[in-house]
Amino acid sequence: LGQKQYIEAIRDTTIPLGIWCAVHRNSKLDQGVQAFTIIGYSIPQYIIGLLFVFAKSGLFDPLAMVIPLAFVRPVITVYEFFRKKEDKKA
Repeated sequence: LGQKQYIEAIRDTTIPLGIWCAVHRNSKLDQGVQAFTIIGYSIPQYIIGLLFVFAKSGLFDPLAMVIPLAFVRPVITVYEFFRKKEDKKA
């Protein structure tokens, strides 16, 4: 997505969600949105930036949150990257 589409997607999601949470105060969804917002504000910007870099490079696998074995693919990718660098030096 381009920057304009990204901003539009966030706007089109957050405004209706905020209105819904204001109308249905203290519901499960409202509490979840509040928790997500607090966590989002608490994480330093450079960590969020690193997550975006990993997501764009293919090193970040969302399945890793669900399936622990999904961590294997990024590790192998990084290993192969450095192994190829060492092979070029030799």
